[in-house]
Amino acid sequence: MPAVNQPDKNLQYALMLKLPSTTVQRVKAVQDEFAAFFPGESFTIKYPHMTLMSCFMDPVFEDRISLRMEKLAAEVPVQPVRLSGFEFLTKAFCIKVENGGALFGSVFRNPPFLRKRLRMEAQVSGIEFVSHPHVTVARRLTDDQLRKAGEEWQSRRFYHEFEASGVVLLRYPKDRGSMMVSEFTFKGKGNEARSSDQGIQTSLF
Repeated sequence: MPAVNQPDKNLQYALMLKLPSTTVQRVKAVQDEFAAFFPGESFTIKYPHMTLMSCFMDPVFEDRISLRMEKLAAEVPVQPVRLSGFEFLTKAFCIKVENGGALFGSVFRNPPFLRKRLRMEAQVSGIEFVSHPHVTVARRLTDDQLRKAGEEWQSRRFYHEFEASGVVLLRYPKDRGSMMVSEFTFKGKGNEARSSDQGIQTSLF
């Protein structure tokens, strides 16, 4: 007989692209200017980041997933990233990733296969892939704030390039912010050939 009112042990996790310090500084400069444009408001993101995947999982599976990601991230080469201009997503003001589609395809080579594997090996649930990578400057904006921000920033120029050297896995304890679980370094060769055999999958990503 199933337990009554059994507590949910699953916590939210996020896989994020590691941003170099120079990129973080550039993003924070935009955030500071945006915050000054809306004095007294508090909707800018505390820590600049680029989420690639989010899910829910019991922390008991952290070691298993971390070990597998460490091994398989070695197959992914360092990723060039180009930030170019601004865009508006659902209630959010963001910095656009010019090559976001290529970045997503390079990191997540087969999302359906990854989803199935994570469910089987770690009972992961609620997996969401961010197929349109972006860097959020501010979120939870009202329609009026979005309109004013658009009038001010939509025609502005912004360009920044960097090389992403890996990803980090974060855990979100309930009501306690975020905690880093592990960091995984990209070590693959940029010109390495990928298998054309659809029946063989060699990468978690």
